[in-house]
Formats: sequence, structure tokens, C-alpha cells
Amino acid sequence: MIVDGSLSNPENLSVSADHSAGGKLMGTFTCDAVSNAEIYRVVLTDPDGEETVLTGTESSIQGELTKTGSWTWTIQARDNQLKNDPYKAESAPIDGDPFSVISVAFDTQTENEEPEEVLYLSGTAITRPEDPTRDGYVFEGCYTDADCTDEFSFEDAKPTENLTLYAKWTAALVKLDAPTGLQMSVVRQTSGKLFATFSWDAPEADAEYKPYGYIFILTDPNG
Repeated sequence: MIVDGSLSNPENLSVSADHSAGGKLMGTFTCDAVSNAEIYRVVLTDPDGEETVLTGTESSIQGELTKTGSWTWTIQARDNQLKNDPYKAESAPIDGDPFSVISVAFDTQTENEEPEEVLYLSGTAITRPEDPTRDGYVFEGCYTDADCTDEFSFEDAKPTENLTLYAKWTAALVKLDAPTGLQMSVVRQTSGKLFATFSWDAPEADAEYKPYGYIFILTDPNG
């Protein structure tokens, strides 16, 4: 309703965020629709105090969030003719609740790979990245410390501060060919003791994996 040349003030302001197909963090600024409003104007202020003006015909407007830290925003409803006549109807600029953007970095702990950073709205769920691969190792999950003692739960956590996640790796077990040509020979020393010698043909090794030792288990008649 237009009252004394002004529109009703927007109510029930909210902000949410999601990632675009290109990976950009897009904030969505929403209010209840205002009667007779034809344009909505959002003034978005980033952590460095720089302002961005967003406009749209719907009471839900999107804008890219590019920096970590605390953001503020206001929203205003306007009559479409305001751009041609400053005396047409508009609401007061209404402040939305401040919000924060955080960075979540994923460190694969692999040589020559820089951690990949993704921006999130503070207090929201984190999307699990694709499992990395590494020759000779098995990926064992994401941890909040480089020593991989504190596992991160993507299902439960909603971090409110910048976060680095670290990949945990364990060496892959590689199956080598079994030794062949097992033989045993026996000799009696001058002391009277009986000594057996066990031998086998060493398995062929490739350039990457090779046996560095053998474990020999000898079981006597008593088990």
C-alpha cells in the first residue's frame, strides 16, 4: 500500500548462499514481497567497505560473494517510476542481519599441489570434495590437522571460521609374486648340531615395487 508517497518497508529479511556451476559463491537476499513495489534494491557492503548495488524485479536478488569476513546489506522496495521521477514511492532502506563468509581449503598433502580454497557462508554445511588420488597410496578421509588425528565430519559440521582440511594417506599394499623353487638342504656340523638351509628363487621386481626383505617362518613339531 502506498501511504504518503512511500511503500511499506520490506519484512522477514534473510540471506542464503550456494555455489554456481562455475564454483562462485552466490548470496541470495530475500524479503517478503511489498505491495505495489516493482523494483527491489540491495546495497551489499563487503568486508573492505566496498559497496555493490543489486537490483531486480523480484523480492529475491542474487549477488556474488568474493571475500572472506563480515558483510552487511540493506534492501529497499521502490516503485518502477522512481528512476524517472525521484518523488515516486519507495520504502525505507532496511538493514538485514550481518553475515560472514569463510574459506575452506583442502590440502591433499601431495607435493606440488596447492590447497584448493572454496568460499562458504559461515555456519552452513560443507560439500565433500571429490576423493583425491595418489600413486601408491589409499585416501583415508579429511582431517582438521596435518597429522590427521582429528577427522572432519561433513555430515555434522557447520564451521564458522576459516578452515583447512588435510587428506590422510596410507601406503597401498602391493601384491608381489610369491617366491618359487623352495628348497631345503641339511648339514651336520662337527659339533653334532643339525643345520638346515632354506632357499628359493627371488620374485621378479619391477622399477617401482620390489621386495626389500623376506620373512621366514619355521614351525617345529610342537607347533
